[in-house]
Amino acid sequence: MDIVQVFYEGDDAPIWDIVQVFYEGDDAPIWDYLDSWVEKEEIVSRDESQATLEDLVWLCDRKAEAVNAHDFCGIHRLLGAVLYQQQGREAATKTMLRITKLGGLHGMGGVCSDGDAYTILGVGEPGKDWDGSYG
Repeated sequence: MDIVQVFYEGDDAPIWDIVQVFYEGDDAPIWDYLDSWVEKEEIVSRDESQATLEDLVWLCDRKAEAVNAHDFCGIHRLLGAVLYQQQGREAATKTMLRITKLGGLHGMGGVCSDGDAYTILGVGEPGKDWDGSYG
């Protein structure tokens, strides 16, 4: 499957595009990562700001399952709950959107995926020691 990835200048980690898509046979549209398969379906919206916290959590958990990163299935739901309780809905949704666009927690760490977010987030390289500073 071809994946559409957007790289920003100087970044080594992908930023994934998400879209709301209506799959034939489904009752309602869902949010999904944009790839060559999704492009063939009926795209309902490209406005990611319309995705809810629950939409984003569900997307990340579903994608973790799809790539057999089973230890990460459900973890996004727990993270969403903590973010919601600590930050409120708006901030939690913005934070979860950032995590989603980095490929979910499994994708950020390079688990069962091609990407990692170490460079884009400025925390060194995967598998290497980190200086323990965010800047």
